Amino acid sequence: MKFDFLIIGHTIEVTDCNNPLSNVIGNAIRAVGVAKELAILNLSVALVVDYRISLPTGLSHENITLIDRSRYKSVANSASLVLISTTKPSVLISEHGIDLLALSNCNLVLLSCFNDNAISKDGQDLYNIFKLITVNNYEQKLIVEQRGVVPKVLNLDFGVNELVQSRSHTEPGKIKALWVGCIRSREVLKKIVKFANVFSNIEVNIVSRLVFDKHTVSTAPGNKVFGTVINLLEENLTSREALKKLSDWIGHELPLNINFLGAAESNYQDILLSHDIGLDFCESVYQQHDNTKILDYLSSGMFVFTENYAPSFRYVEEFDSGYCLPDFEENNLIYGLEHYKKCSSKYGRNNLIDLVYQKYGWKAQTQKLISALQTIDEPKFS
Repeated sequence: MKFDFLIIGHTIEVTDCNNPLSNVIGNAIRAVGVAKELAILNLSVALVVDYRISLPTGLSHENITLIDRSRYKSVANSASLVLISTTKPSVLISEHGIDLLALSNCNLVLLSCFNDNAISKDGQDLYNIFKLITVNNYEQKLIVEQRGVVPKVLNLDFGVNELVQSRSHTEPGKIKALWVGCIRSREVLKKIVKFANVFSNIEVNIVSRLVFDKHTVSTAPGNKVFGTVINLLEENLTSREALKKLSDWIGHELPLNINFLGAAESNYQDILLSHDIGLDFCESVYQQHDNTKILDYLSSGMFVFTENYAPSFRYVEEFDSGYCLPDFEENNLIYGLEHYKKCSSKYGRNNLIDLVYQKYGWKAQTQKLISALQTIDEPKFS
């Protein structure tokens, strides 16, 4: 069968034929989000997945054909366009079993988060096998363009999922703060702890599957990560066990108002909607890529604490629903909370949910992508 689009990304484990896309994590969220929107437009779409169950034939889900990773080359050769969804092409090659050079005769489009110094074995810049490259912010766009790459480079925001339950259900009179995503250094954990210490009356919850020092961690194919403090991809931990590991790692007891909720994929939207403040702290002042969690926070109507050197702080400024810390001094944290109490959002929480999704939902981002695809001189999809 010939497809308009084949989408290849990071590992998507299929363990339930009735709900095959329930185990989507990390950058694979983009692959699924774009696939769903393309299918809604009545385009024929195939998505590469990793079957962990035996089936006589493949699955179709929400008008998306789910192709086992072992078949990606044969399907790519007959697809009008192949969308490569990855943080970096080199990661897709080394950890997810995709030989991009073997696809160089296909019409390739790169949906990426940030610049990758990916050089093939013969010294060729791997970016030049693509017809179009997208990155998440203008700083990354400039970096890629300065490499002198052949394809057009487009700024395309990561996107957010539409909320099934689109109204918040926070507890009146009680403020709850939330950290979502990997914790990649002790410095990030220390910032979360400082926030909790300054605001001992605020419940601070951590949703994460991986905690590690990015300088000592190692990765392997299929979302395998080694050298971690916490790795819920490989081990089951109670909240108490996870907090003990975090305490040992940071070298002292954590404040009593910090809780560890685990990965929480099954009720992620409910968790977002039940919190008031989202925490978005950077690994270093040199960070160039977006923290995509910030759009999850805003699309749930949350007020965001972030730092003014994080590229993604622009979203907070755009919707005026947060505070950008100039540094991590206690007086700045206190000022940020005062700002939250005065004007958590000029739109109102539920209106903010609608506004953010309208501009940054996968529907809007996919429409931008299709408009860009129309500008490249390649066969058109049906």
